Amino acid sequence: MLAELPSENAGKPVPAVAFLYVIGEVAKAGEIHHQPAVIAGTEGQGLTQVRPGRRTEYSAELEKDAAGCEIGAKAAAQFKVHAGDSLHLRNPVVATGGAEDTQIFTKLKVAQILADLPGRISLVQLSVTGTPDSIQRFIAALSQRLPGADVHGIKQLAEAEGKLYNRISGLLSATVIIVLLLTSLCVMAGMSNVAIERKNDVGLMKAIGGSVRRVVRLFLAEAILMGIVGGLIGSAFGILGSIWLGKTVFGVAAQPRWIVYPVSVGITIIVSIASAFPLRRLASIRLNAQVRIESLVKEYGTLRALNGISFHIQAGEWVALMGPSGSGKTTLINILGGLDTLTSGHAIVDGVDLAKLSENDLVRYRAEKIGFVFQQFHLVPYLSAIENVMLALSAVPPGAVPERHRERNAGAVLS
Repeated sequence: MLAELPSENAGKPVPAVAFLYVIGEVAKAGEIHHQPAVIAGTEGQGLTQVRPGRRTEYSAELEKDAAGCEIGAKAAAQFKVHAGDSLHLRNPVVATGGAEDTQIFTKLKVAQILADLPGRISLVQLSVTGTPDSIQRFIAALSQRLPGADVHGIKQLAEAEGKLYNRISGLLSATVIIVLLLTSLCVMAGMSNVAIERKNDVGLMKAIGGSVRRVVRLFLAEAILMGIVGGLIGSAFGILGSIWLGKTVFGVAAQPRWIVYPVSVGITIIVSIASAFPLRRLASIRLNAQVRIESLVKEYGTLRALNGISFHIQAGEWVALMGPSGSGKTTLINILGGLDTLTSGHAIVDGVDLAKLSENDLVRYRAEKIGFVFQQFHLVPYLSAIENVMLALSAVPPGAVPERHRERNAGAVLS
């Protein structure tokens, strides 16, 4: 009959063991008094799955002994035997907490010989894992294959496992939804930080001609890459976790469907893209101007050299001032360089409003923030090239640039 039973259900193995139960009289070797006991002859693969339990005593040398047997913990206490003792049979000891504790398990042929019932069995037990629906389909198919047998499930156990499965399935589904929502919020928060922390980079890209679409596309590619990496790592941990959960809860390692892996990665990518909504803020980002001229006026007596000019220069921009002689180019450069003062308006360079600086502040400003390239070289003839460069550092406040670094820095500029 064992050969006629299906070996798997829904891709999972189905352990099957035949049992023959007989009542016999048993005594420990060397004792005269015999006591009745249930002797269960077994044959098949997967006895530990069909009859779960743990061994409290074990003798490895008796594992393959044809005359060896297993005895329940209560029966072992009744007959005062331990692993390796003789009870007409040698036996390891098992404990299941159920009726098996009062039974003695031996080979099926031994039980058939004791009962004088050759070829007979009492029942066949199978351990079938899966959803309640798949187990019911398995029972129906087995009933059709063995019409003369009474095929039924252990209802209480099947319903309990079914309820547990449904609860765990619902719990995992709810967990997946919550994780996806939390992931979306985390990605949105991350993208918001990206839009805020890298606004200067975005502004610079836009200042040198990058379109908003291209900038958004660049950050979107970054979000997709994050989704791929996160999906791969998360799926790997998820598969390992499902295998561990299956072993812990059901005693059987889960057999993950590999199609779940790319689907999980795809869902993570979709979540990353959908959560990149804050990237729309990139369209409104403008880089803070490095130079801002607002209504700048410069007068020399009755002569107005600069008449209310306004413009902004972004960081990284290259700007050329062009115009005829006497149009105010040099005057504007002198004001921006701190060599001259303005009459009215604002000239803001790197956040510093030049109109509010005193003479001493202008000296510090020229030393720390401004470099001049004159039309004439204005070099000191008796100094070398590197000494001429180092000469500019003499205006830097003491300690701002250590003495030992000045020559190195000047050489780096010349090279």
